Amino acid sequence: MTKKRILTLFIVLIIMMLNYHTYCSDLKISTNLQQLETDSKTVEVKVGVTDILGTYGINAYSGELIFNPNQLELVRIEGTNIWNAPSYNEENAKEGSTKVVSTTNQFTKEYGNLFTAIFNKKTNNKLDEVKFSNFEAAAKVDGKTIKVKEDTVEEKVETTENELNDNVNNNNGVKIIIIGIIVAICFLLICLCMLNKKTEKGENKNEN
Repeated sequence: MTKKRILTLFIVLIIMMLNYHTYCSDLKISTNLQQLETDSKTVEVKVGVTDILGTYGINAYSGELIFNPNQLELVRIEGTNIWNAPSYNEENAKEGSTKVVSTTNQFTKEYGNLFTAIFNKKTNNKLDEVKFSNFEAAAKVDGKTIKVKEDTVEEKVETTENELNDNVNNNNGVKIIIIGIIVAICFLLICLCMLNKKTEKGENKNEN
């Protein structure tokens, strides 16, 4: 391996290590909605999470459930999987829109349903689509709890003293590892250069 190739490899490794934290911080959270007419009188709407990337998980969420109040009457909203039964405003729901809020006891990266909304049908005509918008979640990233909109990091919600300490320790640990790798690579480069010099001297002696 030539000195030029060794130097190029060294530079590439440094760039990869410096950008490691950025790549690990990529964050994506996505939701989906399924609207099912279970019988002639009832409609179920299942809202779930399809992506939780770049985070240790989420432990709370909120969003706006929107529907046509002339077609549907909201009966109840049920929690699913590990999520608690959501809270919502029944009076607002009569007007066709209500904020849905729920929590879980621990941060989770589990995909699947967040809640199921049960509606009574008021008409036999074709129904408008029910929508779930303005989704936000409390996510843990790099030891901090931040507010996240769907696919977009928004703002920091809270950082406890323990989370700050964890974050500092994590960052220090990463820095120590990177410094250790760089030192090891530098040592290896020095050894290779010395070996090349000895080889060159030996070749020169043989030529003489």
